[in-house]
Amino acid sequence: MSRTVFIVVFGIAFASLIGVCLVQRQQIQQLSARHATLTRTLERNAQAKNKRTVATPAKKAVSESKPQEAIIESQPAQVEAKPGTTHESPMPDLAKMMKNPGMKEMIRAQQKGQIEMMYGPLLKCLQLSDADLTSFKNLLLDRQMALVDSSMDMMNSAATPEEKKAAADRIKEMNAAYDAQAKELLGDDNYTLYKSFEETQAERMQVTMFKGSLTGADQLSVEQEDSLIRAMHDERSNFKSTVPGFGDKQTPDSSQFTPERITQILEESAKLQEQYVAKAAAILTPSQLEQFKANQKQQQAMQEMGMKMAAKMFGQGQPAPVGNQPNTSKP
Repeated sequence: MSRTVFIVVFGIAFASLIGVCLVQRQQIQQLSARHATLTRTLERNAQAKNKRTVATPAKKAVSESKPQEAIIESQPAQVEAKPGTTHESPMPDLAKMMKNPGMKEMIRAQQKGQIEMMYGPLLKCLQLSDADLTSFKNLLLDRQMALVDSSMDMMNSAATPEEKKAAADRIKEMNAAYDAQAKELLGDDNYTLYKSFEETQAERMQVTMFKGSLTGADQLSVEQEDSLIRAMHDERSNFKSTVPGFGDKQTPDSSQFTPERITQILEESAKLQEQYVAKAAAILTPSQLEQFKANQKQQQAMQEMGMKMAAKMFGQGQPAPVGNQPNTSKP
């Protein structure tokens, strides 16, 4: 997978994953806070009871005249915030949560649904037996979960360059191992079809989202869908980027999510989307084309949101906003 595709897909997927994990983290913090509050309340009640037990009758009468609720309210429980945690990146906590078996099962179930959606057309074309189909889907799911784990190590802003390189090497070795298993399971012809399908995965995701926005007579024909995917893939493959390392085959690390780099990537993405629109004009009807333009803007906004969130998570700051005006300059 090229770095361009990885960053685009990661930007969207990371926002979703972080959102899920942050909700879980917030719930855990709220439960911990409630537990701490309840514990302190019980301790104060026990202390108040002990004082009433040893008090003189006069003092006991005075103490008992004050309702228990007033005793609790007069000493409100407060959860002490740890200094310096307000703006800390949640990546360390997120990495710990990803090692939790319950969290892993939740992410695995989410990824299983994504694989069914993303690889559905391919699975139909392969015409595998039920047993081989199940094995292949499990292989894809296992690879995706391994990528999630390895990417956490890769994207850790606290990791040293040596540790990031080691993580990148593990990802390459892991992909090679899963590719070998896929080739053995599918055979040469189906494996070639599978690799060709994966090469257009970024375009398929975009076209799938576009299709979901169409209704009635504007729905895409099979021929339009295939032509649009091929045209977009050709444009991306031939796109001449001015961002250093933007189109190579290496997996990015967290140091790439700087404000300057993200701004450059988003500007390059906007140029590429303009080329998509130009090619789509020869494939789509006028009404479809207008919806395609609107959908491209939505996808660009999603990409920008995901990458800004990634920059924030890795402590790299916020990039400058990318203008919505079409860029007519050649890349």
